[in-house]
Amino acid sequence: LISEQSEPKFEKEEYLLDLVHHFNSCLELINTPNEQKMVFNFNLLAAKKAKEKIAYELAINYLKFSELILKNNHDLHSQLDVSIDEIFKEMVECFFQLKKFEQAEYYINLLLSRNINDIDKCNILLIKIRAYVTTGKLKEAIETASQALKIFKIKLPMKVTKFQVLKEILKVKYNYKNIFNDSLKKPAHEKEVFLVSQVFSSILDASYILNANLFIYISCRLINLAYA
Repeated sequence: LISEQSEPKFEKEEYLLDLVHHFNSCLELINTPNEQKMVFNFNLLAAKKAKEKIAYELAINYLKFSELILKNNHDLHSQLDVSIDEIFKEMVECFFQLKKFEQAEYYINLLLSRNINDIDKCNILLIKIRAYVTTGKLKEAIETASQALKIFKIKLPMKVTKFQVLKEILKVKYNYKNIFNDSLKKPAHEKEVFLVSQVFSSILDASYILNANLFIYISCRLINLAYA
């Protein structure tokens, strides 16, 4: 969340943690914008350090203090390089790593409920997909990928038939772009093509484990997207 160039330097990491703990224990006394911004950034830095050490509970604690500072000081939003959405995304990743799926879902739903475009929605769902794959919830990862693809009006079949696999193989073999151009709905813009490719790629390993036909189908779709 904080770039290495802008990170404050501490001789020992314990100094940072002691300082953050001190500030957080008297947060109600910190009431000037500059002080609030400083404490906000210190909490983000502490969260980053905690995540690097796989201390996800601790990272969540620091992120919640950052969230609290932003919620209590709406004027501070315009002065920061980090948005509340980015805080939520970090919390989602931490909760997933701890396998606290209900809490992760809560913040994902908060993100999805905001006034965001289709690209942002898909990026949020990608976080969810990758977290499911990392934590071994492969079926849920594929279901979420299906949800993400629907944003771009692309249907991912849960049960892939041999006919569907053969059809995709033929599209690869005979140049999908020229021969099958109207037979498959595909995103019209470069960003969308990239995101759809990311969604398919994120569940490639999961599909290999769960369903051989689905794995071949997704592999062919990825190749065909290269023609988009």
